[in-house]
Amino acid sequence: MPPGQWDAYPRMNGIRALLVSGAILSLDSMLAVLDPAIEHTLSQGLYNDQNLSLLVDCLGLLPFGDQPIRAIARIEEVMGRFQYRPYQFRDLVTAMGQTRSEAAVPFLLNLARGRGGLQNMEDEWIKALGRLNVPAARDALLGFIDPQFSLVGVNINFDYDNTESFASIVGKWLRADPPLRQRLMDLSEDCLTATQKRLLAAIYHEFDGAETILAGVNLLRGTMWPFGRERGLETQFLERRDYGSSGSFVLVPRNAERARVELFRMVLNDHTRRQAAFSMLGQVELWRLQHGRPTGEPRHPMIGSGVPWPPLSFME
Repeated sequence: MPPGQWDAYPRMNGIRALLVSGAILSLDSMLAVLDPAIEHTLSQGLYNDQNLSLLVDCLGLLPFGDQPIRAIARIEEVMGRFQYRPYQFRDLVTAMGQTRSEAAVPFLLNLARGRGGLQNMEDEWIKALGRLNVPAARDALLGFIDPQFSLVGVNINFDYDNTESFASIVGKWLRADPPLRQRLMDLSEDCLTATQKRLLAAIYHEFDGAETILAGVNLLRGTMWPFGRERGLETQFLERRDYGSSGSFVLVPRNAERARVELFRMVLNDHTRRQAAFSMLGQVELWRLQHGRPTGEPRHPMIGSGVPWPPLSFME
């Protein structure tokens, strides 16, 4: 029998076992074993999930050899030989994120810019760039929120799940990079798109303290609720504390005196953000009734203003 006809899985599993055990393999040696399996699978057609899965598994191993750039060129050559839907290479995208190679970034960007875009694998794509954590990958993700970084030409519909993933990844970077953290905090005062505001608000939720609450407040425009109730606005004003060893938690009020002052000032002086600021103050007051008021936080956010609380006259 021609090589690869009946031994494709043993070939792929053998290379995988060597890599998992820590073996350092040359790309040439990997291709000598995997190419027959790849070519035979292509010759059989990719009309069933089994063949396609085998091909993706073989291709996903190649970048872990000693020449990732050449390996990715081979992957792109193989992918160029048949029609596919991007989501069929979800596992390959995930594998690319484990390579720690700069060469994986252009591949991921080109795949996302293709005709099919990122069909049903936006979350895996974001996580792959986050795991790479190389400069080009960081720049690509930061381009979605920071005008200082070039746009990568990739369209993503940021839903709840991939927004969470994006915020978690960038939040880790900010903890290790104080200047970058300050830069993204300062962005809250810039003119941003709705998507940039939503992503920044999610990132701010990764941190505690008045600094991030105030940065989130700065994102308010018109009637927009910047954090989104589904994102957990209460985490900025309420702290979750473990309830014994039950695995559950209780909500404890968090002091937000500075943030409430800024919100009150917006109600008084900023008509573009007045309604949103008033709504947020009302929601915070409701939480105070439900969970108590933190020590040191006055009921009136800004009693020195002489304006009664709540400032209903400004909402007429």
